[in-house]
Amino acid sequence: MQILWIPLLLLALFGLELYLYQTNWSSHLRVTLHFPGQAVTEGETSILTEEITNRNFLPFPLLQVHYQLRLGLTFSPQIKSVHTDRTTLTDIFSLGFYEKRTRDVEIIDTKRGYYTILDAQINTDDLFHLRHFLMDTAQDTAMYVYPKCLDGEQIEVTFQHILGDVLSRRFLYEDPFTFRGIREYRAGDPERSVNWKASARSTSLQVNVHDHTAGQQVMLLLNLEAPAILYSSELLENGIRLARTYAELLMEQQIPTGLSTNGMDVLLHSRIRLEPGSTGAHRIAFAQALARIDLLQNCVPFATCLREVSAEAGDATQMTYVLISSATGDALCREAARLSSTAGGLLWICPLTAGLHQAEVNIPGVTFLPVLFH
Repeated sequence: MQILWIPLLLLALFGLELYLYQTNWSSHLRVTLHFPGQAVTEGETSILTEEITNRNFLPFPLLQVHYQLRLGLTFSPQIKSVHTDRTTLTDIFSLGFYEKRTRDVEIIDTKRGYYTILDAQINTDDLFHLRHFLMDTAQDTAMYVYPKCLDGEQIEVTFQHILGDVLSRRFLYEDPFTFRGIREYRAGDPERSVNWKASARSTSLQVNVHDHTAGQQVMLLLNLEAPAILYSSELLENGIRLARTYAELLMEQQIPTGLSTNGMDVLLHSRIRLEPGSTGAHRIAFAQALARIDLLQNCVPFATCLREVSAEAGDATQMTYVLISSATGDALCREAARLSSTAGGLLWICPLTAGLHQAEVNIPGVTFLPVLFH
């Protein structure tokens, strides 16, 4: 008779255990994923922190956490990862009741991009593996990977061209709002500078003299169209790196720098444009904008973008335009000529690789500067 009670007792224990897990397993079980460093530069290492909290009276001998993020981060081999169109990571924990575990997952390599984790999945079983449980948990963490800045002789030479254009415009053009004095009229002085009241009091024409403007700005025009049928995406990445490099160098010189590109924002799904600035906050916004460019999204022809810039430019004596483009199509060259004519010049930086030979651009007013990457 006593032997009969043993299996009944065991069955009751199994039933109670299963009931407790079915009704309480997810209570106060939390997973939090976050990037402690919210921004790094490509190539640098970083970490992702996993925090698992069990404020429950039930233990979890085997608990799996799954989450996904976009491709581009290389994780330590200690964590299982699967790469398809996204990176799926799985980590395994063992939790007792009322226990918290924190684990740092090393990111050993980073590529430019904006990486988010918006949800995670928890998989576990009851103690006797009779039932499998699954729960989705919302996450909200992100990390920027900024494009790196380049160096070398070619970068220095092209930057000096940009800086030289800025300085030449600074001394060629006067600021109409900065009055310095009055002098006699000379041949070639514009009629708008004549001071008629002073001329009336004098026996000769008098003109206003203005200081040279110090408010020069630079607009970087980044074209991310495919330069050929067969090309490496690394060439476009180098164009993005050039934009970051020139922007950093210019803003170090306190020269306000803006960005206009046909690259699509991975968050907003729209073209990116930043008005010129040089503050610390603007430098961060500039790097973040470049990090969020998604090369997988289709971009509009840059000739269209240049046409819009030309329409906005007007008499752009205070703006230096720098085009960064590996593509050199006919439509692009026509619009580059139009912008050069409107703005009084254009610098064209052309990133190239040894296997990509583009015809050299020869447009009046356009300075064409190829940059070769090996």
